[in-house]
Amino acid sequence: MKSFKTLRMVITIVDVVCLLAVLFVPALEAAKHNFFVWLILGLLTLYVLFMWMVLGRRNTNGYDAESDREADISKELLSQRNKWYW
Repeated sequence: MKSFKTLRMVITIVDVVCLLAVLFVPALEAAKHNFFVWLILGLLTLYVLFMWMVLGRRNTNGYDAESDREADISKELLSQRNKWYW
């Protein structure tokens, strides 16, 4: 999960740097008027927004460490009961 967060941050930084470079670097003046450059940057920006909005959300509905411990205890008790049943 940590590598996903790192990848998300790197892609976000690349997107922002590319947008700023196309807008403000004089050597990239021709890129300002190129449709395909803006298409690629737009798709990259949409992808970054998708990653932040959808994939970045945490699902914490009813989950905490206490319920995780209780589930582990229940699993252990069930395995002990099943061991003697068979």
